[in-house]
Amino acid sequence: MLVTEMAGLSETFPTLDCSQCILTPRMVDVGQHPKIKLHTYSEVEAVEGFVGNFETTIAPNSSNGKHGPAREPVKVKHGAAVLAVGGGESRPSEYLYGEDSRVLTQEELEDIIKENEGKEKSPFSDMKSVVMIQCVGSRDEEHP
Repeated sequence: MLVTEMAGLSETFPTLDCSQCILTPRMVDVGQHPKIKLHTYSEVEAVEGFVGNFETTIAPNSSNGKHGPAREPVKVKHGAAVLAVGGGESRPSEYLYGEDSRVLTQEELEDIIKENEGKEKSPFSDMKSVVMIQCVGSRDEEHP
């Protein structure tokens, strides 16, 4: 069972390749696999049970009825689950973020690279070095 609240994805980092070019063949394989049920435009509403005996309620998301007939929530019984919930980008207060225009998040950097693709001059043309600091703000005394 695969549940996604969208129909697809955008680009993939670090290559900025079209994710559809990479994922569409896999999604077709998944959609046609006899042992996989694909729930698009859906979200996990509830999970009950214990290891080896789960029941998950999958509900249509807010786009219900916009991409075909309206659907009702479905209950699925299963023994195990792998959750890949995604995440949101952090907007830190460290390292002058928000104060110095040269300090960017990874997503902002990707957007600028994409916007300037194919242009002769880009905001990075004269740059001699780049520093990338990972996991900003994710460490504290409890999580060294």
